[in-house]
Amino acid sequence: MEFNYSALETVVVGKSVNTELPKLAKKLSTERIFLFASNSLSKTTGGFAELREALGNSYVGLFDQIGSHTPRSDVLAALLEVRKSNADLMVSLGGGSIIDACKAVQLALDQNVNSEEELLQYAQQSDGTQGPRWGDFGLLSDHSRVRQIAVPTTLSGAEYSNNAGVLNTQSSAKEGYRGKDLCPQCIVYDPHLAASTPEWLWLSTAIRSLDHAVEGFCSKETSPYLDAHFLHAISMFAESLPQVKTDPDNLQARSLNFQAVWLACCGLGTVSHGASHGIGYILGSLCGVPHGHTSCVMFQQF
Repeated sequence: MEFNYSALETVVVGKSVNTELPKLAKKLSTERIFLFASNSLSKTTGGFAELREALGNSYVGLFDQIGSHTPRSDVLAALLEVRKSNADLMVSLGGGSIIDACKAVQLALDQNVNSEEELLQYAQQSDGTQGPRWGDFGLLSDHSRVRQIAVPTTLSGAEYSNNAGVLNTQSSAKEGYRGKDLCPQCIVYDPHLAASTPEWLWLSTAIRSLDHAVEGFCSKETSPYLDAHFLHAISMFAESLPQVKTDPDNLQARSLNFQAVWLACCGLGTVSHGASHGIGYILGSLCGVPHGHTSCVMFQQF
């Protein structure tokens, strides 16, 4: 077997993003931090204002207009704002759509993409490594010049893949973008910030990651190393998800939920998944259904 580790370097669990993000930025020698966040998180969460205060002068901008399934037009609008800010670090606060937007912007920055047409040259359904500038700006040999720190507020697991899905709103189809270090450089799991996530979103995205674990375990490409992760993820979800359902303020249980995602998604990009993921991926974009809900429906069917 062969197992390739991603470019993820650090995972922090159970600590406040307000204290951890400035530390990580200093560790990475970055000084200009641009935030991506869901509109609801940036507008309704008191902790978000505290984060901006904690970042001080290193905060250089915010984009909070990323729609569901990461529409291409939103990615391009975000790209313009990040460029104007001259950011050297992007931070995503939210779910898979926000994290994927950061990945797509990262690729566009590193490949000097300036238009929709140029961005589309990197779009393939399962492999975005075919653009004309691929390799010219360092992606084949070095890391991207601007990386991402993810602060997930759902359990989708998007933070563990090198793939980004971007929505073509005209055809309602997803475009795939891929790079060897599009996954975040660091992940911060802040259970207090995640407590503001609606229950339906939290629990349904948990099934999304449970789907990763089950289909990963059933994959012909799995290994004992991965199986151990998948099986323990299932066990942790079985224990900790009912605790969060019963008591949404149980931050320890939320931290266990996050750790279960960490285990469940260790095979992303390493093993292929099955019908539940494949069908859900298509239905999600074509029908405007959250991926957590598609996993719930597909799980029930299979």
